[in-house]
Amino acid sequence: MNQALSAVSENVEKQIQKRLALKRGIRKKCEVFLERLKRQICYRILADSRIVIKKYDGSTPFGADEFGRDVADGISKYMELLKTRGLIVQTVIVLGSRVKGSWKPSSDIDITIISDNLPGNKKGSFPKLFGIVGHEILSDKPLCLGIEPSGCCSRKEFLQRLKEFDIQVLDAIFYGQIVYDTGFWSEVKKEFRKLEREYGLSQLNLKQKLLKI
Repeated sequence: MNQALSAVSENVEKQIQKRLALKRGIRKKCEVFLERLKRQICYRILADSRIVIKKYDGSTPFGADEFGRDVADGISKYMELLKTRGLIVQTVIVLGSRVKGSWKPSSDIDITIISDNLPGNKKGSFPKLFGIVGHEILSDKPLCLGIEPSGCCSRKEFLQRLKEFDIQVLDAIFYGQIVYDTGFWSEVKKEFRKLEREYGLSQLNLKQKLLKI
């Protein structure tokens, strides 16, 4: 294994171990419990009965939420909400247990949104902003599905994170399900193929490594 590839391997492995440590931590477990409680309260108090999400019948991807609603249909309704809030969406990717087949009805719905007009700061990266305006624009209220936007950024930032071998971006490439795209994802795949050839990434078995996060 050449030096450049070894550096990539070490970088990816460190990120994976850090992510796994966070997932196993007590703090994370408490956050998950509180998030589920908040979701149930949100559904009972804030859910808009005028927005009907069909019942899950087993025929669509992503499964059901804890109220028996079809998550795929809910995501479609969520994207409609984003458009009404003025967000110019380029790509929407579903990640996590919902695409890896390990979901439970109580599982969050991990989503990455790529948009060049995310609010809150010049870079437009949602993880850095928790102001009321930015949070509300990406909120899934009044659907209250448990959608958790993370790693949301502009096209330029996403491509930069790819070059840095960010594991969330790599996870999106290997496991992510694209539910909306204006054409940007083909550019992402093209850039990834360049990196594959340049570094010899096939030697790292990245897909298997990323399955556990």
